[in-house]
Amino acid sequence: AETEQKKNSGKIAFCQHDGKYWQIWLMNLDDSNKKKLTDSKVDKRYPDLSSDGRKIVYVTNDGKLWVMDSDGDNNVHFPLNISAAEPKWCFQDKKIVFTSYRGVSFLDDSDIWMLNSDGSNLKKVIRRPSLQFLPDISEDGKELLFVDVLELAGHEIFKLNLETKDYIQLTANRYHDTTPVFTAEASRIVYSSERDGNYDIWIMDKFGQNQKNLTHRPAFDSSSVI
Repeated sequence: AETEQKKNSGKIAFCQHDGKYWQIWLMNLDDSNKKKLTDSKVDKRYPDLSSDGRKIVYVTNDGKLWVMDSDGDNNVHFPLNISAAEPKWCFQDKKIVFTSYRGVSFLDDSDIWMLNSDGSNLKKVIRRPSLQFLPDISEDGKELLFVDVLELAGHEIFKLNLETKDYIQLTANRYHDTTPVFTAEASRIVYSSERDGNYDIWIMDKFGQNQKNLTHRPAFDSSSVI
């Protein structure tokens, strides 16, 4: 399940399968006060809790982008002309960044987009060939992490300076490096990599140096939000 924790709210938004559909839940960090927020006949995925804990952005399996109050009320659909996935709050909850997948298969095309928290001013952030997905923006709003598929053989992690528009490739190998997220102070990046034979949690500095495996487990480990 996708989870989203924001330090200031003391809450975790997560997905849980009810036997038929993925629904969104909220709970405290100590596993108390669990509350089911959605109950409809459609999958809800990728919930992201705003930094003040008041709003949750999420998507449904038909590619629609939604925002609701963190108590489950006031569900608002943003009528976009593109599909939406992997949404995240950014710029102190004033904007939402997300991936838009196009075509009938994952390998067709995908791009990173951004819009205001009220659904206005939709803009494409990254203009590159092939696929870009799984965005994460630093808390100061200066840098954007994403996964880029340069070739079908592997996924690499890139960083975009949103002020200068310069790209920096942070990983370069024939394996899949994915799900990158900034640590709170944005000096390091946590991500998942299969380079040691299976997916483990790795960490590196913001320049792509000092890469280190943190888990060394035989199970599938995927990075989460810090």
